[in-house]
Amino acid sequence: GFPGNRIYLSSGLLKSVEYENELGAAISLELGHILKRHALSRIREEHLRNVEKNTDPADYPSVEGLVGSAPEDPRKSIDYFGPTGVFAFSDEAVIEASEAAVGILYRAGFDPRGLISFWARFEKSPQHSPYPPELIQKLLEKTRRVIALYSPLRNPIVRSQAFLTIQKRMRKL
Repeated sequence: GFPGNRIYLSSGLLKSVEYENELGAAISLELGHILKRHALSRIREEHLRNVEKNTDPADYPSVEGLVGSAPEDPRKSIDYFGPTGVFAFSDEAVIEASEAAVGILYRAGFDPRGLISFWARFEKSPQHSPYPPELIQKLLEKTRRVIALYSPLRNPIVRSQAFLTIQKRMRKL
């Protein structure tokens, strides 16, 4: 996600979450990337690479595609999800977003251990994971260390009636 735009989650993830804090973990991880400005940093890095190559600034991709309009020149399109795309974050960026996600979950009243469940889900199903197993281990360790810095929540949000309704609707799709 970019500031002021949408956050997208896969329908497979939405169908598989059991607890509201796991859904909150997925959203807070994306918010952590936005908070840390990871996607914008990736675009800036690409721009600087183009400047170093003396590329004409008019040839640099714009972010117009983010708001639904297609660029006039296909050369100006941005790779978002490919291996070198805007959303292909470094391990350090994912760990940094994970750390921010714990704080976001805690402040929102969700049990931040939902993020551990989120990582454990990928650990159990590596074929569905966007992260390599080594990174998942680092994420689990870092998440546990950051959670330990916070005091325990009293009555964290686990399964609200709204969540249960959405969960039923998602499973029917």
